[in-house]
Amino acid sequence: MLTDRQIWVGIALPGLVSMALMLIVIWRRWALALPTVLGIAIMIGYWLLRRPELPPQDGCDWLFWMQVPLMLGGTLFQLLGARWAAVGAIAGAVTYAVLRPIMPAIGPAAIWSSLVVATLWGTTVAITLPWAARRIDSMWIAAALAGIVGASAVIVLSSNFLTYGIIGMGAAMAILPIAVALRRTAHRSGNDGPGIIRGLSVSIMGLLAGLLAGGRYYPHTGVSPFQFHVLGAAPLLIPLACCLPGKRDWVRCVAAVVLPSAIVWCIAIPAAWAARHAAETTDSQVPRGL
Repeated sequence: MLTDRQIWVGIALPGLVSMALMLIVIWRRWALALPTVLGIAIMIGYWLLRRPELPPQDGCDWLFWMQVPLMLGGTLFQLLGARWAAVGAIAGAVTYAVLRPIMPAIGPAAIWSSLVVATLWGTTVAITLPWAARRIDSMWIAAALAGIVGASAVIVLSSNFLTYGIIGMGAAMAILPIAVALRRTAHRSGNDGPGIIRGLSVSIMGLLAGLLAGGRYYPHTGVSPFQFHVLGAAPLLIPLACCLPGKRDWVRCVAAVVLPSAIVWCIAIPAAWAARHAAETTDSQVPRGL
């Protein structure tokens, strides 16, 4: 069970910070600041929850410090344009930073394979999601990414990695206000939905790769290889939904959210249920009155 502090500080607070910052972004027309809004919201919740040190004494705290290059990379990609999609490879760098401290325990092959896979995820998403934003409203793309991050956080939490589970849930809550305000933000920025999605895709995919990599290797029984690969590749289902034929844009918008969300939550909900059942079973076996 999560404590009240973990719920309010780790999960609710990032969403509230993101909401407040989005009001400033809309007012000042700072669409370029969206990756920074997300990074700041995540870092505030993480800092109040754990107070990470630099250099980190705990390897998993590298996900906190990697928010800085993710903010810079997202802003740079949004500013420079689609031909710089290689910036999405920063997801591999996040994965390496998270796993490097436990290399003696898991071996270099596990780290390098995870790095390559995360690099492929980040680069491919950086290419395809801006294309999808030309076919559907960018608000729906951000909402789908929030659902994927939230499901990944639930799976990581169910794998007994409390820290990353809470941080992932807080990140999903921080993406939601951005998604809700994205239509107005894009409109006030000259309808540059693809540009906004470029920046957000780098930040979100880097975070997602770090969450899944840490959730796979830090707990004793972590995220399974199947869960790791399916959830990491789930954002690629968004542009796939945008390929649906027909003239009704709303059908593609709904499909872009429902298709990846249905898959990831069909994996996350059974995992959460199994973890809860295991916890109740263990608790019931503890002798009372001792």
